[in-house]
Parts: sequence; structure tokens; C-alpha cells
Amino acid sequence: MATFFQVPGDRVLNDPASGLQAWPQSPDGYRLFVTGNTGAERIGIHLGEQIELQLTGGKDCKIETQEAQRWRRASPFLDPEDAPSPVRVSKSLATSDSHKFSLTAYRDGFTTLYATDAAENIKATLQVAAGNFEQHPDMLVDLIAETCSGSDPLKIHALQRLLNNEYRGKDAHDNDIYTNPDNIFNQNATCNYHTTYGNMACGIVAKWRGTEIFDQVAEVADDWYKRPLHEPLTRKISRRSDLKYKPERIRTLETHIFQALRNKKAVRVGVVDHPEWITPKGGALVAYDSGGHTVLIVGATNLDDDNWKFLYIDPWGGGS
Repeated sequence: MATFFQVPGDRVLNDPASGLQAWPQSPDGYRLFVTGNTGAERIGIHLGEQIELQLTGGKDCKIETQEAQRWRRASPFLDPEDAPSPVRVSKSLATSDSHKFSLTAYRDGFTTLYATDAAENIKATLQVAAGNFEQHPDMLVDLIAETCSGSDPLKIHALQRLLNNEYRGKDAHDNDIYTNPDNIFNQNATCNYHTTYGNMACGIVAKWRGTEIFDQVAEVADDWYKRPLHEPLTRKISRRSDLKYKPERIRTLETHIFQALRNKKAVRVGVVDHPEWITPKGGALVAYDSGGHTVLIVGATNLDDDNWKFLYIDPWGGGS
């Protein structure tokens, strides 16, 4: 049986009402790989926070940081608990093959967590970074940083998979290739395949996965999802410049979105992706028709009185 560190296996993100499947979708999805399903495994912990992890397949192993291990091996008179480690370990002796323990971040730094057997063989390693999760540059509100600053390891893991998702080109069928296609915000991930709408479920993914990760998604209001911000259309358009937006509505909408973010609510918004594909209904382009799209706003900064900048998660393109 392999030995490795992971998010506790009894955690799952899944609301049956969503029509989506559970995340993580497989046992391997609980492992803390940075990219893909091999290589470095890592977790970040905000200073002062404690998170719960699991050592799988490591019964009777000792769990310790590299600093504590060094002190223990250097002298019997040195207490490993006094080692200058960025994190402290609780329940450091694994009593089962699904052993849960806690890590508490005490000081800034980077360390390696080891699981070693009685013969001092290293059976598993995990990179651990302790410090302060900082907001995206210039953001007044950043729900990603706020969530990562908490104590929920599954949410931190989900956002790490999102943030470390890298584009790697096209496959032989012209499909985009990403390092972490399983990340929770990828509408094309198998866990997000909807029984009715298939992989064209950007609005559903934004709503339900947003609620699971950020706890609250602002109620969908006409102003930011359904009611148009542009002048009425009398025909199908051929280019984006044919859309004439209403400046006063845009300013009002920006203010409402920021207020929702300040109340720790992510905001689901409809966007115009390919306006030439959309047939107007009642003079409006509808976000959930082909050619429309939905994204999830999770941060904002005010550049000046009439100019806002938003940080958003795009369910298309591997969850970016």
C-alpha cells in the first residue's frame, strides 16, 4: 500500500441539488499535487491557522518536519518540539492507515513534512508553506485570498489546483490541454458534466461551485445576469461594436457588485462572449444562450470613481 499525505478522505464538495458530481471525484484527487497527478505535493497554511490532513498507508510512521527530524537526530538532549519549524504537528504517530493529524502555522517559512517508518525510511513527503495569503495586487476585496487564509484544507486544495492550472497547448483533436483539468471550476471536468446540459453548464458551475468554495454567491439579480445593460436590439448583430451599453447602468451595477463582495459574497455575472452567435430575445442578448457565458467575480478594486477592476474565475478554458 502506498504511503502519502492528503486532504482527509471523508471530506467532499457536493450539493445534490446542483446536478453536478462530487469533488474530488477520485481518491487521487485528494492528494496535494501542485500540477497534474505526479511530482511535488504542497499545501499552504495562513499564519495562526490550523488545518487537518491525513496520512494514508502510513500506520506506525512518525510525522515530523525536517527541522524537528534534524534536531531529534542531532542530540537526545534536543526536544524536537523546540525546533524552529514553520509548523507544528499534532498526533505525530500514525495509529492507522487513515491517520488524521493537524498542522498549525507558527512562523513564516517553508518546510518539508516527512512520514518515516521505524527504520527511519522516508515513506512520504509534503512541502508546506506557512505565511500570509496576500490579496491579488490592488484588490480591495479578494475572496480567493480570504478563503485560503482559513482552516478548510479541502477549499485550500481546490483553489491551489485552480491557481496552478497551466495551459499546455492542443491535443491531436484540437482540444485544449491543461495540467489540472480536474480543478473544481472547470466546466469541462468530468465532475462538472451536467446530466441535462452536458459541459455547457458555466452558469451552474459558477453558482454551485462558487457556493461550495466561497460559502455565498450573491442572489442573481436582473442587473447582473438577466436584464440587459445595452440598448435594445432589433436584429441579430455581426460585431461587438453594435452593442451600445448604458453608462449609468454600468456604474450602478459596479457599485452593487462591490457591495456584494464586501459582504463576502461571490457574484455570478452573465457576459457576452460571441455576440454574433446570439439571437436577441425581446431586444436583449441572453447570457445562457449559445454565444453567451457566465463567470464568477471574486475580487474588486476601485481605480477611480468611474473605473472598477474585477477579479473573476472563468469556468471555460480549464477553470482559469
